[in-house]
Amino acid sequence: PIGDGDWGDVTQSLIFHQVRKFLLRLDGSKLDQKFWRPHILVVAKNPRCQYRLLHFANNLKKGGLLVLGSVLTPQLKMIQAAASL
Repeated sequence: PIGDGDWGDVTQSLIFHQVRKFLLRLDGSKLDQKFWRPHILVVAKNPRCQYRLLHFANNLKKGGLLVLGSVLTPQLKMIQAAASL
């Protein structure tokens, strides 16, 4: 039956509508190139030991966004879990 479905939350619907409206308003031609800043993704095996790399990336971004990521393998996750106990 039609009435048995999960229609979601009204708040989520309003947020979705607002986000969609503002995304559609974005116009790439209005962006000024002098305000462009790079967005950098740094992936490091052990970020705590990569101080030079992080310092370099931070200087390179000049006000842009810096995202630091670290890839954990299953074996590394087990080692870290054991070390935190």
